[in-house]
Amino acid sequence: VVGLRGEYYIRSNQESGLGRFDVVMLPKQSGRAAILLEFKATGDSKKLKAKAQEGLKQVKDKQYLELFKQNGVKEVLAIGLAFCGKQMCLVSEKLLLEHK
Repeated sequence: VVGLRGEYYIRSNQESGLGRFDVVMLPKQSGRAAILLEFKATGDSKKLKAKAQEGLKQVKDKQYLELFKQNGVKEVLAIGLAFCGKQMCLVSEKLLLEHK
């Protein structure tokens, strides 16, 4: 993430929609996709994938995409990351935004 500072504005734990996102990377250059990271933790490694998917669901349910619409972003790579100790699961989805 730190290596992308030249290309993205990086924000964390800010209000958007109906909640607070974990990490957002807004592109400095128009036409590039924004990136949203939502982190989850679990004590059960069998639940890693479900927790990562829960992070993606939260992005939609809490309307975090409103921030991107306000900034003219057309494409968002939403990433749910779940951790259990040193184990990790990542799920992602490319979201295309409609601007009115």
